[in-house]
Amino acid sequence: MDRWRKYNLIKEKEFFKLRSCLLITLYGSYYPKKEFKYLIKLKNFLISNGYSATKVVKDYEGDYPTLNSSELSHRCLEFSDVNFFIVVKSGKNRGIIRELAFLSDDPNLIYKQDFTVIFENQNNFSHLSKLTLDDIEKLEIQYRTFTTTTNLEKMLLAKTFFYLNKLKPKLQMMGT
Repeated sequence: MDRWRKYNLIKEKEFFKLRSCLLITLYGSYYPKKEFKYLIKLKNFLISNGYSATKVVKDYEGDYPTLNSSELSHRCLEFSDVNFFIVVKSGKNRGIIRELAFLSDDPNLIYKQDFTVIFENQNNFSHLSKLTLDDIEKLEIQYRTFTTTTNLEKMLLAKTFFYLNKLKPKLQMMGT
């Protein structure tokens, strides 16, 4: 086996192990119900690509029944290594707006964790308020747009791999 292949096998093995340690939370619309199913589909897509610690906020409800939805979301923002906000036109995005407001209220949080907002439809951000969009810019949260599910899945994989690389020393220190 040549040196290049050996190198890539070592890298693949290293990153494969780290993928399962990266704590990812997806935030998105739960209503209408088809939007929540879409969010679950995206979660399962990341899990099928080795990111087995991918969750939506609702996944944590059973572990902490005394927390209300707002407190649970806030804890997820603090806890997760990577937070993806998936904003779709047909969804009720009030929860995402609230979660982004947490970041605005606690600017130190933005430096502790990684956040990306992903919008459906390239030229139309009107499904979020101007105030929320201003917060995204003020906090310098990365944002991207998508037009198809395939486009979104590719983007999620690329951003997740970027964060995996960025957080590699932290994940390795945690005993992976």
